[in-house]
Amino acid sequence: MENRKLILTESQYNYLVNEMAYPTWFDMKVFKSLPSFAARVRYCNEKLQRISSGSARIVYKIDDEKVLKLAKNRKGIAQNEAESGDYYLQQIGCFAKIYDIDDNGLWIEMQLARKVKPSDFKRLTGYDWNTMCAWIIYCVSQYNGRVIRNLPEYIEIFQSEEWEENYEYSIFSEVDEYLSNYQLESYGDLMRLSSWGVVKEDGEERLVIVDYGLTDDVWNDFYKRN
Repeated sequence: MENRKLILTESQYNYLVNEMAYPTWFDMKVFKSLPSFAARVRYCNEKLQRISSGSARIVYKIDDEKVLKLAKNRKGIAQNEAESGDYYLQQIGCFAKIYDIDDNGLWIEMQLARKVKPSDFKRLTGYDWNTMCAWIIYCVSQYNGRVIRNLPEYIEIFQSEEWEENYEYSIFSEVDEYLSNYQLESYGDLMRLSSWGVVKEDGEERLVIVDYGLTDDVWNDFYKRN
């Protein structure tokens, strides 16, 4: 019998990859056909493991590599679009990877990360969580011209030779790159542990930001009180 290769079109390949990523009891066709936020949430609650939930989105585990971030409302759509709509963000190493997106922002597939602990920062960077928070404030102050107060010990660290030696290609330089290019006013979410996670790639763990959808535009449109 002649051996034949199975040749798939690009659309067929993408369909199979997407379908195989989910548990067999989760039907992507059914999911995509659901007409409302509530219906999509009910379906995912029945078929997938819920990891976390906020006012705008629910996060479900797909498999050992990916999660589904499902919008609960227009705020959730805006945050999904903010996280997935900027190609440049995916080139900065401090962000969890985006694998797939819905054209209307209803959901995105993101790299699975385990919850981070303060001790992870010390273990993986040599500096503690408070240093990362101070670094975020320090970076933002450099770009918006604000005067830094109550950070003398950290400024000393950031201007030391040891810091310069360890800075290049570190998570701190990646955070700096992000903040310097976007110059956010609403950067407070970066200083919440729940916005961070730990992923494992090629046998090595690294810190990533997993929740970065609260941009200035999203904040002004949905959260800011006039």
